[in-house]
Amino acid sequence: MAIFYHCSCGQNIRLPNGAAGKKARCKVCHLVFVVPGDVPVIRRPPPSSAPPTEAETEEEQREQEDESRENHMPQEESESIYSLPGRMEFHDEISGPQSPFWADLLGSFTFFVEPGNLITLLVITAAQFGLDALGYLPFIWFLHFAAYVLLAGFLCAFYFAIIRETASGEDDLPTVWFTRILDDLIVPLLEFLCTFLAAFMPALILVFLNYYYSLSIPLAVIWLVAVLGCLLWPAIILTVALGGGVGSLMPHHVVLTPLAAPLAYLAICATILVAMGILIVPELPQVRHYVAQAGLVGGLFTSALNVYAFVVAMRAIGLYYRHFKHKFPWTAE
Repeated sequence: MAIFYHCSCGQNIRLPNGAAGKKARCKVCHLVFVVPGDVPVIRRPPPSSAPPTEAETEEEQREQEDESRENHMPQEESESIYSLPGRMEFHDEISGPQSPFWADLLGSFTFFVEPGNLITLLVITAAQFGLDALGYLPFIWFLHFAAYVLLAGFLCAFYFAIIRETASGEDDLPTVWFTRILDDLIVPLLEFLCTFLAAFMPALILVFLNYYYSLSIPLAVIWLVAVLGCLLWPAIILTVALGGGVGSLMPHHVVLTPLAAPLAYLAICATILVAMGILIVPELPQVRHYVAQAGLVGGLFTSALNVYAFVVAMRAIGLYYRHFKHKFPWTAE
């Protein structure tokens, strides 16, 4: 389970379970603190009635000076510390991978075996089912639009949170809460849509030029550009999720990110392809009939597959950063 720490500045910080007993720093007020948890605490013997010696007095002064330096550590001196946007800063050893990349990648498909993750999956499935059910409700454009934005924004915020939490070393699915509709729901929805737009914009431009200006661009070239966009999409959404938004999208970052670990990146793309291939199952002729006959249960089944596929994809993307961030051309600051 994740560890929650309430900073004195009011910031609620979520940390991975392996961070217990280690030092972290608040992203907002930069206060250095020890992560709470079930770790052994070294207790000093009760003070004796005898007056402290000169050596004990000097040692106490040194401890106070060290604590003061930690609590007021300037940003430029903490090169071994990195941060996740809107989250926290912590030392590299806190979020270091505890198992090999390939084992973590395969584990992305079985995340639901943890009871907490299964409960979260069911909750998100309910939100996805509500989004899918909008098409069956009486059409009132304003209500449909508002419901779509709220539900889709919640799902996008959840998927972005999975990338951030997985990249920071957390294997539990995140808990998403929101206080402001614009920042917490609408912005994630727009950012998520922008990642697809950035990936497929070159192919769309070629299609536009082909049909409206009769440039006769070969169809194979358009497909090649579209496939290239598919390959770059994981790098794009990773940059947006950890870099602080669409403004962090730099072409050289997007291109160089897959080159940090090419084989692992191709494995990530293959994992996403397999996960998205699961979405075809309800459309198979042998399955479509049973889904339609099941009614509400069939709809929940389809929604659950949709959520499962995206969770696997987002976890795979976050794992790429967790294991290979030291090779990246950028860091999550």
